[in-house]
Amino acid sequence: MSDIMQGISLSDPNIREIDMSKLKRVHLSEMQDDEMFDHIMDMQERFLESQYTTMPDTTNSPRYAEYASVSVNGQIVAQIDNYGGASSSNKYGSKIQAAISEADREHRGKTSGPDIAQLRAEKIAKALGGKVNIADSALTQSEFNAVPEPRASVDYEALRKDPAYETLQQTKRARTLYLAQEMGQNDNVSTNSSGSQAGAMAMAVAVTNTEGENAAHADTKTAEDEFKEYMDMTPEERYLAALLAKYDLTKEEFDALPLEEQEKIMAEVKQDVIESVEEKTGVEAGAMVSAMQA
Repeated sequence: MSDIMQGISLSDPNIREIDMSKLKRVHLSEMQDDEMFDHIMDMQERFLESQYTTMPDTTNSPRYAEYASVSVNGQIVAQIDNYGGASSSNKYGSKIQAAISEADREHRGKTSGPDIAQLRAEKIAKALGGKVNIADSALTQSEFNAVPEPRASVDYEALRKDPAYETLQQTKRARTLYLAQEMGQNDNVSTNSSGSQAGAMAMAVAVTNTEGENAAHADTKTAEDEFKEYMDMTPEERYLAALLAKYDLTKEEFDALPLEEQEKIMAEVKQDVIESVEEKTGVEAGAMVSAMQA
């Protein structure tokens, strides 16, 4: 049995080259995994925001002023600020880091403020056999809590002018339209009285036929033909197919309805699409779904 840490040789006969020609390229907006899509978008947005973020100036903030120093034989070997941050020379680096870790464990994960600063200073002094010297600028925990935290600032105006920002927005819009299209397709299948996917696709082909084919001709098509034609539909055609299937209407029957009745039906289905898409994506979908009614 080989050790996995040894790796695998490229000459291993079990290794085969991936046939890239058989892989389907999928746009990010059409990912099947919602959680993965959200994760990728979140990372890209955070990265873009970081490029327009200015870190706060802590130079004059009392929260970052010196709390104490640790000296060994009269020589300062470490300094700790009110926030709890410690700085030292490399000579004692490993011992100081171990002392800080011990202090943090005792303080149950709280890593900011004079309370943790004091404990860290004491642990460092003990580890090095040194002495803690409290600074004049040291704060109590209550004083520290009363001082506003310096915060980073983001130039959102410049961020929104970055081409990368518009790219992210386009991806979100494409995702919303994709989900709306997918939902319309699923609704078309689920609302068919026969319960047959091929039958639902046949209805979709029939109601969106713009070349004057009659129903008898559509019935002669195989399920494979119907499936191919259905998958070749535009989002608008699939949306119309879902609309008509929901109300069990043919395109001719729908066209024969009074205009007010047509508008009422389309408004109801449109609202269903908007609510479902917004619930799933968290993106304002009203304006984008309207575009699908061309």
